[in-house]
Amino acid sequence: MFLHEMSEEQRLELSAVEERFRQNGWNLDTVSELLHSGTWASPEVSADLERDGVELGCDLYFDDRYGVITLETSARRRQFQVYCTASLLPLVDWLTTYQRQLSPTDFARQLHALISTCDRVFYLTAEKRYLLEVNSSFDDFT
Repeated sequence: MFLHEMSEEQRLELSAVEERFRQNGWNLDTVSELLHSGTWASPEVSADLERDGVELGCDLYFDDRYGVITLETSARRRQFQVYCTASLLPLVDWLTTYQRQLSPTDFARQLHALISTCDRVFYLTAEKRYLLEVNSSFDDFT
């Protein structure tokens, strides 16, 4: 997406998202600089955080209203696609809250809170994506 294609609401949301990530110590690719220069960028925000051998990453796509979360350890990589039609801020808020207790073994319990605040959450594999619900079994994610 180009900056001039974003609505005022999307530009404000982009600014708020980048600020929240920065305030919480995330490494942030300065995608807004690309957008301001007239360069097309997708995702519009790309952020990551690494702590104690666990990496948490997020790519946000403002046009399609979703984010891709990646949780990676030396043993395993998990990806989730999260749709938040009204605003991507609940996803960012969840990520910055979850980062305080960044643990792959606790991820499933924390994911329940995210599912209830967003439109749809999918677990991504190389072959398929699986729709997750609050009552879904999360045994495979721990």
